[in-house]
Amino acid sequence: MTSTGGAGASLAPMIKNDLDRMGITVDLQILEFTALIDKLDRSKEWEMGMLGFGGGIEPHGSFHLWYSEGASHLFNSAPNPGEPPYPGRVINDWEKQIDRLLISGAKEINEAKRRQIYGQFQTIVQSQVPLIYLVTPLAMTAISDRVEGVAPTPAGGGLWNLDELTLKE
Repeated sequence: MTSTGGAGASLAPMIKNDLDRMGITVDLQILEFTALIDKLDRSKEWEMGMLGFGGGIEPHGSFHLWYSEGASHLFNSAPNPGEPPYPGRVINDWEKQIDRLLISGAKEINEAKRRQIYGQFQTIVQSQVPLIYLVTPLAMTAISDRVEGVAPTPAGGGLWNLDELTLKE
């Protein structure tokens, strides 16, 4: 299930076709965004969804997605406020470890220690694979040739290392 906007409406039929060829049947639903969110968040009547989550260079920016009680922790979602607990919902040990790492990372100001904390987070995510990232948006950044130390990356753009950039006279 995906929404009519964004890349999902184009990618989902291709993924469905590939899965069909492998013998995996997919009942694809392409919904208006509000209907998709209602189904994901309120009815919980879905098995797989394709959504676009923005991100940035600050790892804590995705807290809502990865924290086990986060509003967008859709792969093992908590009940909405005022709803009773879900029978049988178990927060896995690796999710608890991610919770601890996210909280530790948010409190840590030492860059080397933060890098280690979020490195452990990435290791867990890559071993468990609760989400599959499909695309990185194409972006164009213009930076003056007076700025030194620019090292653009697809994930961080041209200013991910802002603390290392200098301006030549």
